[in-house]
Amino acid sequence: MLGACNAQEDRFTPGTWELEAWMGVEGQSTTTPRQKDTAKLSPQLAEQDARTVMFSAFYGGVKSGDVAFENGTISGHIDQQAVAPFPAHQQAVTGTYSADRFEMRIAMPAIGGMQSYQFVTGRLVKPD
Repeated sequence: MLGACNAQEDRFTPGTWELEAWMGVEGQSTTTPRQKDTAKLSPQLAEQDARTVMFSAFYGGVKSGDVAFENGTISGHIDQQAVAPFPAHQQAVTGTYSADRFEMRIAMPAIGGMQSYQFVTGRLVKPD
């Protein structure tokens, strides 16, 4: 069980967040154009655990999987439905987080022997 101090560290701070997402191959400088967005994290939602906030406010659409947010580390997998030409599969998720930022990497199916990733980052730009 987490102590009160750790429980607070495992939550995101309410306020306005700047989000970025892009596709790329780790270790190479070429990436797809970055998509930028902002999200408003309410104090009520910020009371929820980091996993709930991530997959409802910052990176929606994840319906199943097993991703843990513990002690500043993100790890696990999400389940992806079949999308041509790929059958249903699991995607490994890794990253780091704190109360005011996160970096998440989602492994995509390899194409032509190249492992690519979706990178998603967020940072608090205006606390409530």
